[in-house]
Amino acid sequence: MNKHTFLQRLEKALRHIPKEDREDAISYYTEYFEEMGADDNQDISESLGKPEDIAKEIIATCTEKHIEEQKTQGGVKNSATVIWMIILAIFAAPVALPLAIAGIAVLFAILITLLAFIFAIFCAGAALVLAGVMMFTAIFFAGSFGQGLVCAGMGFLLLGFGLLILAGMIKFGELCIRAIAALFKALFFRKKVA
Repeated sequence: MNKHTFLQRLEKALRHIPKEDREDAISYYTEYFEEMGADDNQDISESLGKPEDIAKEIIATCTEKHIEEQKTQGGVKNSATVIWMIILAIFAAPVALPLAIAGIAVLFAILITLLAFIFAIFCAGAALVLAGVMMFTAIFFAGSFGQGLVCAGMGFLLLGFGLLILAGMIKFGELCIRAIAALFKALFFRKKVA
């Protein structure tokens, strides 16, 4: 296999990882071939091996890198990237595919249930905020000054509870995604003992 075929197969095997990581890997091997002085007809598979095997190593390395970034920078986007990278690494690793699929299905079901719970509580918070706003409009239809004050008080109370629930659910959702990423890491990645 010549260098062009190798690079095409490597890029295809890395198509699901983030674009920046894929471009870095392709750039590295392109420079490697230039330094090696490989021409278009030279068989490079003997010295490097299969591009798919190299892709597995790259995916594992990228996953570790993104896990470290998620630890230092946090954020929902970094956590989601870590989860995606771990899923890719699982399927790239020499694991019994049915077992991996079953494990992913169970974890996915737990994730969907958790996200549905978070979404339901988030909707309840949004409903309280909306009810609080509507109570402020009820002030204009109050029959007396006292009723207007009660409507204003209820409006502030509902608005406060609603905003508190919304803020809590956003933070709780971020913590859940971090926990899921940590669970994936604990289940599927073991530290190499030197």
